[in-house]
Amino acid sequence: ARSNQKGRPVGQTDPIEVGDAPAQATLTLPATGRVQVAIGGDDFAYEAREGLPCRVTVQAGPAADIHAGVLMRFFSPDGGGVFRLPPGSYTLTAARGYEYEMLRQDVEVAAGQTATFAGTLVRSVHSEGWVAADFHMHGEASADATIPIEHRLVTLAAVGLERMPMTDHDTITDADWRLAALGLDGWLRLTAGVEVSPVGKHTNAYPVTPRADKPVYYGTAIAKGYAEDGSFLGAMTFPEIWDQMRSDFGAGILQINHPRDGQG
Repeated sequence: ARSNQKGRPVGQTDPIEVGDAPAQATLTLPATGRVQVAIGGDDFAYEAREGLPCRVTVQAGPAADIHAGVLMRFFSPDGGGVFRLPPGSYTLTAARGYEYEMLRQDVEVAAGQTATFAGTLVRSVHSEGWVAADFHMHGEASADATIPIEHRLVTLAAVGLERMPMTDHDTITDADWRLAALGLDGWLRLTAGVEVSPVGKHTNAYPVTPRADKPVYYGTAIAKGYAEDGSFLGAMTFPEIWDQMRSDFGAGILQINHPRDGQG
């Protein structure tokens, strides 16, 4: 048996003899180090902030090649935070999307000690009049995603996105109200949206307005149901699906997804 935990070295292997009586093993987690992050930079008004939402990437060894393997990524909503690493040498990279230069530092992590990764991201692209957005986004409400919604919102702000619809599969997601509690309402704005997902072809709709008389989950029908004799009446056509999205939920934009894999 051996012990293990994220951010720690793997523990020493201890043999256990299992017989008729219950066996017992005492395992010790190896010592770990910590990294304290403090990253600042310009906000939307190009004014300096001590804390800037950002992503920190960890690579093994000093002066690691930018294309080398990644050990972990840490997303911060405010440029701060602490995470664990096994003792050793690392290259840490702070980044925030395409408008900021990356900040890279070598960091030595010692057992029982806290190393510091601090600095400022230089904003080298001025984007007045433009908004950074992603128009296809999933979170925990989608069957093909497991990321909690709070963590998803932090990752969106950390990579420099500014406004986007939430387009979970067949579920209307309205998450803008969550931003204030995360301290992200000054960095990120969200639009309620949905991805209607019949087999083979998917359509995003945004902005949409949830209705009390319509289910949030599968509120847009993708099939015509069954006749009295139990026979299937067939799938909705896409003009019928789009008409529903407009008439039932006030969809302002319809977006046909995945055009490069034959679905468009």
